[in-house]
Amino acid sequence: MIPGRERRLHQRVECVGTATILARQDLPRWPARILDLSLGGCLLELPEPQELVLEDMVELTFTVNSEPFRVRGEVRSLRTPCQIGFRFHNLSPRTRRRVKELIADLGGEGRKIETYEIR
Repeated sequence: MIPGRERRLHQRVECVGTATILARQDLPRWPARILDLSLGGCLLELPEPQELVLEDMVELTFTVNSEPFRVRGEVRSLRTPCQIGFRFHNLSPRTRRRVKELIADLGGEGRKIETYEIR
């Protein structure tokens, strides 16, 4: 592989919005700020570090037009203790449409940003 070559399947867009993370049913949901989003995943920033490790599976909740929807996400990148990259898992066609709507609603459509490699 060529160093620095992009491996993403979907364009990421910078956007502003909020999400919540549920790591386990016995823990409270953690609030997070959306830093970027694509059909394949997202980068979220938490207000304080949490104990997540690579490959942890979580439930992510986003809101589009006042309607929450949930996706399964896998921790793929720990950029900082508070910035965590997630890859979405098994999106249904309906959920894919909702992620596209969320990207548009958050003002990210067409605003491509620098990419980083997920390992």
